[in-house]
Amino acid sequence: MLLGAALALAVVPAGCSKSEKPPEPAVSGVDLSPVPAPAGLIAEAFMPTPDATWAKARIAVGGPAMFLPVNIGTLVVTVLGLPPTVATEIDGGVPMLGAAVEAGPEAGAGPEEVAPDRRPFAVIAVHVKSGTRFVDQVTRGEGARFQARVDAGTSITFLEPMAAAPAGSSSAQAPAPAPAPASTQGRLGMGVLGNYLVLGATAEDVLAVGPYVARTMSRATAPREDVVIEAPRAAVAGPITGGARRVWERIRPSVVAGGGAGGSTLVPTVDGWIALLGDLERARLSLVLDEAAHLRFEATPRAGDGPAGKAVAAAAVGNVKPLLELPADALAGLLVRESKAGRGEAIASQVDAVLGFLGGQALEKGTPAPEKGAEASRKGAKAAQAAEAAEAQARVQVPEKEREQIAAALRGVSEARGDWFTVGLRWEGTGPTAMARLAVDDEKKMQEALGDFEGLTTLPSIKALLKQEGLSITAGKYVVERMPGDVRRLKFARTGEKEGAKRAAASKGEAPKGEAAPKDLAAASLPRAINLLHFLKGGALYASAGYEPDEGMRQVVGAVEGGNLGGVGAVRAALEGLGSEASFVLFVDPLRLMATRAGNPAPAEVTPVVISAGASPAKGGAGALWGRVDVPTAVVKELVRRRGAL
Repeated sequence: MLLGAALALAVVPAGCSKSEKPPEPAVSGVDLSPVPAPAGLIAEAFMPTPDATWAKARIAVGGPAMFLPVNIGTLVVTVLGLPPTVATEIDGGVPMLGAAVEAGPEAGAGPEEVAPDRRPFAVIAVHVKSGTRFVDQVTRGEGARFQARVDAGTSITFLEPMAAAPAGSSSAQAPAPAPAPASTQGRLGMGVLGNYLVLGATAEDVLAVGPYVARTMSRATAPREDVVIEAPRAAVAGPITGGARRVWERIRPSVVAGGGAGGSTLVPTVDGWIALLGDLERARLSLVLDEAAHLRFEATPRAGDGPAGKAVAAAAVGNVKPLLELPADALAGLLVRESKAGRGEAIASQVDAVLGFLGGQALEKGTPAPEKGAEASRKGAKAAQAAEAAEAQARVQVPEKEREQIAAALRGVSEARGDWFTVGLRWEGTGPTAMARLAVDDEKKMQEALGDFEGLTTLPSIKALLKQEGLSITAGKYVVERMPGDVRRLKFARTGEKEGAKRAAASKGEAPKGEAAPKDLAAASLPRAINLLHFLKGGALYASAGYEPDEGMRQVVGAVEGGNLGGVGAVRAALEGLGSEASFVLFVDPLRLMATRAGNPAPAEVTPVVISAGASPAKGGAGALWGRVDVPTAVVKELVRRRGAL
């Protein structure tokens, strides 16, 4: 992990108290003027107050972390194997800096000329109170384990393990120095430039990037967050986008060859992400530690009408009010906002997803179904190709006409709905129940679209797909006690020989032929039927499915009027802090969820983990895309305790 911080000049006493001796100036005669960024720069990292941030991290993790060194100075000398006495020379009140570089034969190449054999590496610079004094304390005196070597080109004083004197030399009569610790042997590069201790995996890394970190980054303005990593335009457009493109080009052919719903959906999505990445002006990742760990990512598009700028302009954003109107006992919740144009563009991929989920594939108009064994009989075909062909042959072929009917039903729902939907999860007694609420702009049109959607269950291809999976679906009216209104039900039931074989095998911990054996007997206890209830009322479509769908429906409908997450202080505070520019919000209370699943009493403290993303509209600029992860320290401590981390 890169650690670093931006600072005005490293030689000023920014981190000293009135009672402390100010840091001594850098070695006279050493050029500390700024230098250009190294070719292939990926990112710059800053940690403005290392001691304070390290203390916060130890408290946030708790448990075993409390046995780690109490400050950055002690941590550095312990990890590097330096004399304990120099720990006081490490200045934990002055920013720590770092930079990551992708080196290689073409490190300066543009985004379209990325060399495939680059080796990314990082260099970290830790401020010391006096570079000269630090070198003296490490290399002089009886028992010194390091020797100094000055690089004439950069003025970096390298600290290298001291070699034993040759037999018969004048030094051979003196006591032999202690052997250098293992952590300083081999590839580690460690040098001092000005008042910075510069560290890298090799001395070559320190030579390549150390001057930029110690001489240029040290002059930047310190950020306010605990840790910040920034990637400028050249880094995003060059090594970052190039690296992402190389990785994707390696795996893209296999995704395309695999076909199916996953491939047809994933390929254009990833292609779009990479195009968006290459259109960024800069990217920034920050971490703030207080009662929670707050990780935030922000990406600023380039000026103009590029993919990133279009993404900001097209993003549907808003507040978290719909999410706060889920039932108060929801252990997890999701809010998604989508523009009308975005929903329309997603219809084709949604059709592919539905067919892929059911194990079918589209049959293009005028294209006959593949003949049995055609792929396997191809000259030179391998066994894997034959197996893939057999699997494709086994899939139910969906005619173009029926595919269009599926698309029309999805399109009808898309056009009738509003720009947001929420999903919540509650867990009572026997198992989980999911609840959903969808904004509706046109109730009459939505009613018609739902009828068309139910009609899909009568399509021959859908029936065949369900039969192939040992499932059946029936649709009709349904009565939920203590809730007036026209509730509809889709009943999914497991039936047929395949179902019987599955249940018999699950009861023995085995599996039917061609399927993986269950890890436990949980499969045997799954319900034979699941009801999906939906109800249209007051500009919203409500739905519930799971172990207790009736109660879920009552809860999600009633929560709009009260008894919702808006009355849970910790959840409300965590969600409202996102403001009114969110497109995606997911929250989960892992501690309560784990306790409920285990049948234990839920903890009194509510600790929501929140993952969110959105867009800040342009206000005299290009706007920005952002993402956040907020994790309460109580969750961090519990996860460390349960997982035995550290």
